[in-house]
Amino acid sequence: MPPIVSMYRESFPPKATFSVDDIPDLSGKVIIVTGANTGAILPSFDGNNSYSNFKSRCRKGDCEGLPALHCANIPPRLNSIPHRGSLESQRQSLHCNREKTESAIRDLKAETGKEAIFLKLDLESLKSIKAEEFLSKETDVHVLFNNAGVMVPPIADLTADGYDLQFGTNTLGHFYFTKLLLPALLKGAKSSSDGTARVVNTSSGASLMGKINFDTLKDSPARTKTSPSTLYAQSKLGNAIFAKELAAGTEIRE
Repeated sequence: MPPIVSMYRESFPPKATFSVDDIPDLSGKVIIVTGANTGAILPSFDGNNSYSNFKSRCRKGDCEGLPALHCANIPPRLNSIPHRGSLESQRQSLHCNREKTESAIRDLKAETGKEAIFLKLDLESLKSIKAEEFLSKETDVHVLFNNAGVMVPPIADLTADGYDLQFGTNTLGHFYFTKLLLPALLKGAKSSSDGTARVVNTSSGASLMGKINFDTLKDSPARTKTSPSTLYAQSKLGNAIFAKELAAGTEIRE
């Protein structure tokens, strides 16, 4: 199917057949959400998003005993916010910080009685991406929601490692963070009644228009001649490729 046709069909999806009532019991589950202070996870409490659905299950008592919802944050100069009603995020300076994340945690506790834990995560610096703080608190992970991201920042923006900011943050940062947590995810699968753990990567319909150009992953003349929207589509395709390969289990070893 041509990408443009796929994007059109995704823009007008059929009526949902999966509701909040279909979410299984979350009791005892440990969940990590990156970029958890706003965006896809914390919109305007309208009931049409994963955060509100999660709250609904907790209010019904189906996540009683949940140890923690671990909220991994992105650096202060990046902010996940709704973009044109989608689940994507957009760059916004000086808004994604500990104070805003802790405000989101307070809102969650007020709505559900459950308390999340703040963990700082700088996805634009591979050296700073670590799992030690989380692993000092928990040994198992049942759900990793790779939600944080940036969208069409200025072309001059790079990661601390010299990668294109969008590919480095959206794709490489989450890839590396997931790799660090694979042992905990495998333990989570063993402790789950259904024998599974889940990794969710937030991609985009833009991935249908993307292709990987290795000459643009790091700063180069080819990259500076490429539009930010094309680089964004490339990063979202990277999310989709990583999700498919992870699901295939090619890199998972006990």
